[in-house]
This record gives sequence, C-alpha cells and structure tokens, in this order.
Amino acid sequence: MKYFYHFLIYIFVLLFSSYFVDAMSQSIEYKYDKAGNRIAYRLINFEIDPDKEEGYDPEPLEDKVGERIFTLYPNPTYGILYVEIEKGEFEDSYIFHLSDLRGNYLMRYNHSGNGVIPIDLTSYERGVYFLNIESPEGTIRYKILKK
Repeated sequence: MKYFYHFLIYIFVLLFSSYFVDAMSQSIEYKYDKAGNRIAYRLINFEIDPDKEEGYDPEPLEDKVGERIFTLYPNPTYGILYVEIEKGEFEDSYIFHLSDLRGNYLMRYNHSGNGVIPIDLTSYERGVYFLNIESPEGTIRYKILKK
C-alpha cells in the first residue's frame, strides 16, 4: 500500500510539473488609471534559460584603477565568471584571489597583460565569494554571487 501512494504522488508530480513551470515563466503587468482603477493587463512570457536568471540580464561591473579598466561579468554567475582588463601595459601582472565569507582563500591566479580571463566557479557551492584583483596601482574587491 505504501508503494501505491508513492506511485500516485509520482504520477501527480509528472502530470502537473509542466503546469507549474509554465506558471513560473509568466508574469502579469497591470495598467491603472489616475483614480487607481485597473484598466488593462498584459501577460509577459519569459524564456527559461538555465544559464540565466529568468528575465534578468545583469550589467557588467566596471571599475577603473589608474588607466586600467576592469570589467567583471556576469554577476550573479552560474559557473564561469569573466574579468576583462583593458588599457593596461603588456608587462603588468595581476594577482587574483578568490575567498569565501570566512576569509579562506580558495584560489590564486596570476595573469599578465590585457585580455579576458575566465574564472571557473562551477566546482564551488552556491553562495557569496570575494574576488580580489591586485594590480600595480591598487587592489579591487568584488562580491560574487554563485547561483
């Protein structure tokens, strides 16, 4: 009898899971008149992409240290984080430190020159991390959200 109930629950989940996914991928936008009465509504459908949060595409974070421009994206991330360095010298070296909320260093990476540096966070759990980038003219600290 116990297995029969498990089977029924399994069938219920299979039948109605697509309904719940469809409901989560939609939103309703309402319009109101000056008196506050609802006069219209519009159904908005979101594309569900596992690499992006639904309906949200974050702007890259951009910081300038001296002449150098550091651009970090995407934050929040699901795995690969990119740091782009522009207007630096070819012989400039940079040190990347990734740490958790407790201050434990998880990764150290050295890089020279300009370019886009991928930082792989797929092996780390969901949570908040800090990325310190040491450059010849100063240090930048980013708060990273891993989803």
